[in-house]
Amino acid sequence: MMKKTAILTWMILTSTLVQQHVRADDPVASGQLAVLGAGLDVSPASMTVPVGVPSQVQTIFSAGLAKPPAGMLVKASLYGPGINGAMVLTTLPGHPLTL
Repeated sequence: MMKKTAILTWMILTSTLVQQHVRADDPVASGQLAVLGAGLDVSPASMTVPVGVPSQVQTIFSAGLAKPPAGMLVKASLYGPGINGAMVLTTLPGHPLTL
């Protein structure tokens, strides 16, 4: 019985000492994380082209020095007079969408 009491007392003292050195608001780790955004623009932003006249809209990918991820595609839906429903256009970032 005396041995169990000594062990229990030792466990309580140890946990109390550990709790004094490790508080909930102490950081576990620290470091820096850079979050960079990516964007996609088109140029020109708007245009009027007669039906049947070929034209292009340039896609411009921007993400600092980063390149677009492999397999990334740009998809656009083209609506307007003379177009039945919508035309879906697809290209790679940084390449033109052919209308």
